[in-house]
Amino acid sequence: MPDADSIFDDDDFDDEDAEVLARLRAAERRVRTTPPRCLSGFTTRPSSLKGVRFDGHGEPLNVVYQVACACGHDAFRALGHRVTIDGYNAFVSPLALECAACGKVTELFDAAEHGYDPEVCGHSYAARGTGPREPFACGHCRGEVMTAHARFEHSSETLEDSTGEFTGREHDLFTWFTLVGECRGCGGVLEVADFECA
Repeated sequence: MPDADSIFDDDDFDDEDAEVLARLRAAERRVRTTPPRCLSGFTTRPSSLKGVRFDGHGEPLNVVYQVACACGHDAFRALGHRVTIDGYNAFVSPLALECAACGKVTELFDAAEHGYDPEVCGHSYAARGTGPREPFACGHCRGEVMTAHARFEHSSETLEDSTGEFTGREHDLFTWFTLVGECRGCGGVLEVADFECA
């Protein structure tokens, strides 16, 4: 049965591959509807960020979730580490979100634990900070409170390879993670953090 929203085109599969196509589409549905485990401390809802251009591998399957604290509020301070890599200032993991309402700090993303490389290979090449974390501040108004949107890019090749031990866990095999905020002070879009995970 054709699926207009699928990244897998019916024309790329002949009748003999119908079972393969069905398996790929089932994996794709799981990715589109199951938040990665790194979001387990939050409530989530699917989101879209119109006008935000994502870095990544150019894959068509990008899933975005707006996150909220377990208390129900959706305004946070993003906590992480500022580092300089090859002259570029970056905000790196481990990342957490501190609820602006109740003050609860919930872990969000750690490049050493989340994404394709840690899940499949057991390690990550992404920069990672140590020591006390600091809040991310808006470059326009210096405000620290924002809504938070977590974006996950998934590779069609990963879905094609998601058999056996990874079946049912495809949502955790994302190849790119991005944290985008909307500043509560000035309304600006904040590119908080961006990680290649494969």
